[in-house]
Amino acid sequence: MNSIFYAYYDSRSFSFDAIGTDERSAAQTLIDGLNKHREQYNLESDWYYKDDIQVREMKFDECYRDRDEL
Repeated sequence: MNSIFYAYYDSRSFSFDAIGTDERSAAQTLIDGLNKHREQYNLESDWYYKDDIQVREMKFDECYRDRDEL
């Protein structure tokens, strides 16, 4: 494995992050976390915008600035 996949979502009040071995697992882990947050705060089921979820491949032994590789 030379990389991981980093998913993130920023809401007005919180930032959410998840890591997976592939793009799909990172996104699903993040969605699971967003749903857990929804339950904790008693939010509507559509409180976040699925299209705003971002997933990036992150390579080991690389430096990133603002989530972009230098």
